[in-house]
Amino acid sequence: MTSKSNDWIVAVVILILTAAIFYFGYAMRGVWSPAPVPIHDTIYKVDTIEHHIISEYPYYISKTDTVILRDTIPAIVDTTAILRNYYAWHYYTRTWQDSLLSVSLTDVISENKVFDSDFSHQILRPQEIINNTTVNYSYSRYLYIGGSITVPDANYSNAGVFYASGKTLFGLGYIPLQKGVSVTGAIKIGKFK
Repeated sequence: MTSKSNDWIVAVVILILTAAIFYFGYAMRGVWSPAPVPIHDTIYKVDTIEHHIISEYPYYISKTDTVILRDTIPAIVDTTAILRNYYAWHYYTRTWQDSLLSVSLTDVISENKVFDSDFSHQILRPQEIINNTTVNYSYSRYLYIGGSITVPDANYSNAGVFYASGKTLFGLGYIPLQKGVSVTGAIKIGKFK
């Protein structure tokens, strides 16, 4: 075999090793750099606000459903007391509550009509709030393995290990046919999107 053949064989071997190293790095990317992990956090919050739905006369529709007149009056009639009671403001408050909801209804009645209503409710059941957080890993330092092939003379082809940080790159390589070592260094001068 000639020296030229040996150069090409070394170049092909280095190329195959470089391709194998790149494939190995691609296959192991999930092991060395874990994927983002979503974190699910559930919070239960009780509603502390009391909600009011206020309807004032004449903004709502009021109608009389049924009027029942009695034939006999079971008491001695005092017309002044009846008229005073007829024109008085009567406040009626009703409250309903269970484990989920508290409801309060206040009505103001005078002259046999509803003059004002105040409906308020409060949710007692804790409300479920789900916070989803995704944790992304960001790396600023890397370790590479690679090489270079010199064409047409493969005598100066090398394989090496490179360390890269945010702004610098350092590398140490081995040139098998020259039985020598190469040192690589670089500094960042530009940034692209």
